[in-house]
Amino acid sequence: MEVKPVVTSDSGKPRPRGNGKLLATHGEVGLALLRLDHVAGVQTSEVKLMVEDEANGSIEVIPWWPSWWPHPELNSIDSEA
Repeated sequence: MEVKPVVTSDSGKPRPRGNGKLLATHGEVGLALLRLDHVAGVQTSEVKLMVEDEANGSIEVIPWWPSWWPHPELNSIDSEA
């Protein structure tokens, strides 16, 4: 399934490129490949990530980081985009 970015604020930035891929789910937890600029957009409330599910309609995807995974600086992600 595709994870599509939806712009929620008019920040003057270009529309997000590409979609993520939802690889697997187990209950309410899933594994997906996402662009870091999309994750940064979710953290700054500029973007929502959505999955279209035939049974449930649109489902919002909320990324989270494991405590042991290094967190990149948001400024460095924005400058790469």
